[in-house]
Amino acid sequence: MKTLSLILTLTLALTLAGCATTPCPTGKTPCPASAPTCATACANGASLGCVWATPTPLGATCEAVCANAATVGVPWNVGKLSTMTGCQ
Repeated sequence: MKTLSLILTLTLALTLAGCATTPCPTGKTPCPASAPTCATACANGASLGCVWATPTPLGATCEAVCANAATVGVPWNVGKLSTMTGCQ
């Protein structure tokens, strides 16, 4: 099971390493908000104290669980999880 956790963590790290950040354009239009991700969903859940945002008993992070859920066909609704105001 530790191998699975390590693979998930490594996959997430490599995925995030490949993400490029683009600076906001300067001008009269406001900078668009970034698209919600597993990281933003987990950060919001953690800030609210939600149990689902804590590591699993085997040590898998929230981000790794979220990323794994997407690979098995049960993706999290990261948009809603990133903006929710309570854990229910």
